[in-house]
Amino acid sequence: MSLAELGGEELSRSFLSLVERGQTRISLRALAIVAHRLGLPLSYFVEEPPILRDLTEANLDHVTAAVAYSRLLYSRGEIEQAFRYALWAAEVRIRSSPTDHVSLR
Repeated sequence: MSLAELGGEELSRSFLSLVERGQTRISLRALAIVAHRLGLPLSYFVEEPPILRDLTEANLDHVTAAVAYSRLLYSRGEIEQAFRYALWAAEVRIRSSPTDHVSLR
């Protein structure tokens, strides 16, 4: 998903880029738009990051979002950031129960 697709008509690509680089803050209203477009609850962004011990259905949403965001960053040439998100997702998957067979595609 591109920044233009993420922002739609409500949020500009330049604004989202500034937020992504930490050069401006995002309002709760704007964050709600982003969360909705990503199919995530607003709490994903405003609560402390979850400690994921088991790959439950709720935790899978976080892992899947991290993988998708990693792919977006990679496609934009932001390799180091993409690697961080992909690594986090992989670590969570590795720590999950060996009987879990959940696809992250």
